[in-house]
Amino acid sequence: MVMYMAQINFDKFRLKDMRIAGYRPFKDFRVGLSSLEVLIGANASGKSSLMELLRFLRNSAYQEIPSEIIEGSSGMRIFHIPGEDRIEWAASIDAGLSADVVYSGRIVGPMGSIRVDHERVETSRPLSTKYDQPFLYMELRNGEGMIYEPSLKKLQEQKIKLLKANQLAISTMNNPGLFMLYNLREYIQRWRFYNSFRISNEQLRRPSITEQEPMLHENAGNLSAVLLYLQTEYPEIFEKLKFYLGLMLPSFRNITVKARGGPGQVMAFWSEGSIGEELTLADLSDGTLRILCWALISVHPFPPTLVFVDEPDQGIHPRVYPILAELFKKLSDKTQVLLTTHSSYFLSMFDIENILVLKKEDGDIKSFKPSTSQALIDNLKEFGDQELEIMHRSGEFEMIGK
Repeated sequence: MVMYMAQINFDKFRLKDMRIAGYRPFKDFRVGLSSLEVLIGANASGKSSLMELLRFLRNSAYQEIPSEIIEGSSGMRIFHIPGEDRIEWAASIDAGLSADVVYSGRIVGPMGSIRVDHERVETSRPLSTKYDQPFLYMELRNGEGMIYEPSLKKLQEQKIKLLKANQLAISTMNNPGLFMLYNLREYIQRWRFYNSFRISNEQLRRPSITEQEPMLHENAGNLSAVLLYLQTEYPEIFEKLKFYLGLMLPSFRNITVKARGGPGQVMAFWSEGSIGEELTLADLSDGTLRILCWALISVHPFPPTLVFVDEPDQGIHPRVYPILAELFKKLSDKTQVLLTTHSSYFLSMFDIENILVLKKEDGDIKSFKPSTSQALIDNLKEFGDQELEIMHRSGEFEMIGK
């Protein structure tokens, strides 16, 4: 079987569909995802658990799976109750081919003795009418299997045996010659997850060590280094960042980055109209720092391949919501953006097509797109966008999906 592969633009990778079985609230959960999704639902409806599972896949593309599976979850029940000690996933990814690429796997317990039982990468269907089966890039069972890579002249086939039972094979795909598997690993490794509670205000208020082409760390500890990168390498984008900061924070006048601390360390300085001297990041409020972080992520010239922000509205004044929402919309033109919120007003900043409801039902989590309800669409047309806020506060979105 000879395969011919067109050049793929991996910057356009998108996670289209995610299936999760056996993880915390997810008995057998499936959700479709677009370039911009705002996830809503009652407490314990699975929003944070979805973020955790995706972060687990990202972390496992770098390193071995820890004994507690999810880092920092010691003492938590990880496997779904009732059920076996196993977690399964299947991520359908638009990779620019004529068919999606599906990355699936299964890990089994018990806790403290985790092993990868199965791992597979294949297309969702045959790549053309020439073939009668999906193309299989990789399949392993209990750490042993085969990888396949199409080339212009012949099909390369290679046996693989992992050294450790708690290791995902995708984490070992560091050979660029394995075109799809290497780039799939790169794509997953570049996912980023942000949460206001995970931002380390102590670290981001200190001088940062300069980096080449830095992306904001998930604890925002390298904030000043990322600002320096934009200030020196992308001054037009840096000016755009300052423009948006001025819209969201009327007292803002300027931000600049200077050498401070030890060798190779820098610190951002902030100017406000009512204060004659410059402030450091240590002088800024938590809410101001969050606004700065979200704006910085949104204007970055090379954003992560997936950005998941848990409740970006937390600790931010509602008057900022329209501009903040617009920044995330613009970011979704460059990469995939997933947000969660409990704020009805922040939710109203987005189109109904971008809203995704998660809810508990019959011992599992279900997903529902309100935009598929014609009755809801008609209701919004009749009563206006403010009706969306009312329906969210009253829990009517969850009722519509029944």
